[in-house]
Amino acid sequence: MAVTKYSYVKEALLSKLRGEISASAIIIAVDYLDSAGTALDVYFKDAISVDDKIILDQLIIDHDNTYVEINEEIRGDDGELMVRQIAAKPGRTYHQHYIQFETSVQDSLVEKMISNMDIGYSTISFFKYQLDMNDDPTNVLISCMQDMAQVTQVDFSPPYDYEIIGGEIRLNNKPIQDTYLYVIAVPDIPAPDGSKSMVQNCNLKFYGHGDPVMADGKVVKNLLYQTEGVPDGWTNKLRFYIKHHQGTKLELQCEIEMFKY
Repeated sequence: MAVTKYSYVKEALLSKLRGEISASAIIIAVDYLDSAGTALDVYFKDAISVDDKIILDQLIIDHDNTYVEINEEIRGDDGELMVRQIAAKPGRTYHQHYIQFETSVQDSLVEKMISNMDIGYSTISFFKYQLDMNDDPTNVLISCMQDMAQVTQVDFSPPYDYEIIGGEIRLNNKPIQDTYLYVIAVPDIPAPDGSKSMVQNCNLKFYGHGDPVMADGKVVKNLLYQTEGVPDGWTNKLRFYIKHHQGTKLELQCEIEMFKY
């Protein structure tokens, strides 16, 4: 697959347009958008079909680069002001995104469309603890092959803004040894601006087959794909760490609950 660019003359609100493209029937995933004035470039992870190009052309034509806010007051028969609460920004819909993987197994990541194409929002990698001169483990993680893994890491970073609500993880096989789950939001940016701990030191040994490890944020948190001054994808990334004994194979499914365009 090769990233393919499609250029237009259009003033666009990139986050809104990216959401409109992601919600369309276009099969190939959008990679990123770039604009300068009326020059607009839309990058896909691969070349799109003729039919999808027609859809994209119409989306660009129809795109409105403004947010519409309605501030009209609505009152009841008695004249009292009626209040309606909203859970997400206008135009966003509820969405569940699932990632399936197995610790210590490179080719285990499953994240597919209904067409069986890889969505490509997530990556899996493996680490072990570096040893000191006495061959005792330190707290420094270094990259390693799957068979040597003591930590399995999965990064989720979709090419769009979203408002995270919470999520859950389910186990297909119960670990018999201590196995710890950590979830970090915006891990590439140091605290306090990033590296927000969402789940910490959760021992999966206490959960059985199919039991959910649940996280509910109570309110949504907006995560932006593009933020000035940092690479795209840094400020909407979620990182899952599974800390386990060397080479442990544990099947998991992660659900991320969100609002998105």
